[in-house]
Amino acid sequence: MLHRDIIPLFPLQKVLFPRMILPLHIFEERYKEMIAHCREFNRPFGVLLADEVERGAVGTTATIQRVLHEYEDGRMDIIAVGEERFKVTDVIYEQSYIKAEIKPLVDVNTLAASAREVEGMLDLFRGFIDRLGLEEKQREQLEELVIDLELEREVSYVIGQTIGLDNESQRSLLQQRSPKERIKLLLHELKRYDLLHERARQLFENSDFDPSAN
Repeated sequence: MLHRDIIPLFPLQKVLFPRMILPLHIFEERYKEMIAHCREFNRPFGVLLADEVERGAVGTTATIQRVLHEYEDGRMDIIAVGEERFKVTDVIYEQSYIKAEIKPLVDVNTLAASAREVEGMLDLFRGFIDRLGLEEKQREQLEELVIDLELEREVSYVIGQTIGLDNESQRSLLQQRSPKERIKLLLHELKRYDLLHERARQLFENSDFDPSAN
């Protein structure tokens, strides 16, 4: 639940999804002031792409979970976590940092993806993380996280971040207001990655490249 209709904004070069962890090093004076305000009043701030600070932009609220370190000059290392999606209805330039009037962005088409689509996405995702070369414990933790989430809402955000979508695709995923369409978008991307991997494997097998000779 969003705490209020006007929040400070922290524009970044990345998309923040709900429930995702966001480590930040706070060093600019305006953001020192902003974080101090959020800490004092226990308020969230909004994260959105830096080139989208305008009406209609979609972002995610974030709350400060932990302050890892405070430096003598006021810099901070903090851990924040994404909460709820929002849409900017107005941008406010009254202080050193930007604020925005916002409203919650809720799903309007709650038509669920079929069990077949969801399972197909999860199978492709398992194949994707198999190729990451993770340690067994890391792999198990990632799979458990995905399985434990509400499939129709939050699992798509975890997968979207893990598979390394570009900002444009992540933005599309965040803005999508249909759970079924989020699953459809991820199925498309995972199938594309799977096809690229298979083509690369075939090219390697059909080539004369011998890694042991290098």
